[in-house]
Amino acid sequence: METKPNQVFQKVAQNLGQKGEAFAKDYAGLKKGDIAMQQKMLLSGRLPEAIAQMAKLLKSDPRPGRMPRQDLEINTELVTTAIDQ
Repeated sequence: METKPNQVFQKVAQNLGQKGEAFAKDYAGLKKGDIAMQQKMLLSGRLPEAIAQMAKLLKSDPRPGRMPRQDLEINTELVTTAIDQ
C-alpha cells in the first residue's frame, strides 16, 4: 500500500469484481491500522465482537453477496508476538 497503492487497489478490486477506482474510493474512508489499533483489537479480545458486528451488518444488507465464515478462528499469535517484540 505504501509504495504501489494503485496496484493493490486494482488487484483487490479485481478479486471483489469491482473497478480499481471504486475500491480506492471505498478504501479512502478507512482508518489505517497501527500498533495501538492492533493491540486494542487483538489483545483486548475485541476481534470476536468486531466479527459478530460485521456479520450482523452483512445479514441486514446482503449486497456484498457473501457472509463471513463463523466456523473459523483467527490465530492472533503472530501479530501479538510482533507487537510484544
